[in-house]
Amino acid sequence: MKVRKSFLVKFVLVTLLLGLCGWSCNRQPQEVKITIFHVNDIHAKIDNFAKIAWVVKEERKTNPNVFFVNAGDNFSGNPIVDQYKPKGEPVFELMNMMGYDVLELGNHEFDYGKERLKKFMTEANFKILCANVQFPETGELPKPLPFVILKTKEGAKIAMLGLIQIEKKSRIPSTHPDKIKGMVFSDGIETALKYKHLKKENDLLIAISHLGYEVDEVLAQKMAELDLIVGGHSHTKIEHPGEINGVLVAQAGSYAKYLGRIDLTIKGGEIISHKASLIDIKTVAGEIPEIKEKIIEYNKNPVLNKVFKSIPKNLEGKPVLGNLITDAVTNIHGLDIAFHNNGGIRTHYMKKDIRLKDIYTILPFGNYIIHYKLTPAEIKSLLKNDFSRRKEIDLRVSGITYNIIHDADFKVLDIELRDKTGKLLDEEKKYNVGLNDYVASAYAFDHQDQGTNLNMIVAETLIKYLETSQDVTKGLMENRTLTTLK
Repeated sequence: MKVRKSFLVKFVLVTLLLGLCGWSCNRQPQEVKITIFHVNDIHAKIDNFAKIAWVVKEERKTNPNVFFVNAGDNFSGNPIVDQYKPKGEPVFELMNMMGYDVLELGNHEFDYGKERLKKFMTEANFKILCANVQFPETGELPKPLPFVILKTKEGAKIAMLGLIQIEKKSRIPSTHPDKIKGMVFSDGIETALKYKHLKKENDLLIAISHLGYEVDEVLAQKMAELDLIVGGHSHTKIEHPGEINGVLVAQAGSYAKYLGRIDLTIKGGEIISHKASLIDIKTVAGEIPEIKEKIIEYNKNPVLNKVFKSIPKNLEGKPVLGNLITDAVTNIHGLDIAFHNNGGIRTHYMKKDIRLKDIYTILPFGNYIIHYKLTPAEIKSLLKNDFSRRKEIDLRVSGITYNIIHDADFKVLDIELRDKTGKLLDEEKKYNVGLNDYVASAYAFDHQDQGTNLNMIVAETLIKYLETSQDVTKGLMENRTLTTLK
């Protein structure tokens, strides 16, 4: 009996002791050195992959605690990848060769549709995260993990939590709504706060965030339990990451030009020293040969690299390219007016000797043109809602000029729509207007007409316009969009 009582007393004391020491008893008591490499917003720019993978592989030869993470947006932006059959295959294959441990879904991971996303998620040899999305219960897609626990050689535990951005009004990421039907997204910060407990259970808590730098700053302020935020989405180049509310916040620019490196020393669940910087990939001499060979193979595409049109001069700036794109839509499809969003124009420059590759680089998303019959009041609702949200001009235009009159708080007071002669549009008339299907789906505007798909994507329309028109540069330098402070 005494033995049993003694055992019971010891059991209770041990239980109380564990409860009092709490989570700290799970922490590694010795110093542990960890290196985290990170990239984000690659947008299918594959040319530096062999160098990036070489840096990581070389470090792993002597360092047992190396982790390689990707903060999202690996697709859409390079015609070698976007126009490949099947879409995205070069990135699928190359990423599996690069040694990633973890990837957070970015908004452009959805651009190729559910079938391609399914292939990517099913065949990836690294963990795919996203805590603030619910996939359909149909089983058509494998579900991403909300978080993953990685371990160092010494047994220290690193929790990595994945988060994706959503638009405030639409409550979905910045991709075509049709690509994410059936998926339900929640606020990234609100979701993150539900996972505070991960810090108590692990030595490190890291957010792999595709929220954008400004949102990462807010996340750091609201969630001091985080040790580190590895960011993406905003293409922010942070050469020497610093702390916000005690949370280290990092991001590595975009387009695989830089590789982020973070060296941490932890002890007892605390970072006792850190060093963070960016590696300029231009300075890297080494490459992994088998990855380099694959890149060369993918880049050999004579159709995409052939010059099919020459114009008198190079074109520079989104307003100029936007004028060209919308001119193509109005001319090829016989429309009165066309609009195209700045975000759908992915470069600022077009050389005078134009290749198909250039067109698909500028317009990578494969958006179709939707034809609407709209009154001036309906057109104004589109422009008003967009300007009110962004506080700046977003929509490029052909066929008219528009002037948004606003006060100091960017409240829209009036909008003037004028035709090519400078005359105000007839308020009683309906005009033939072309929008790309992303604008048609994601932008709020009044319209009785539900729209008709013209079954031609914007890129193909631009190619046809360049091939069949003589002087495509006429009027491109015009300022077709104005704002007036009143």
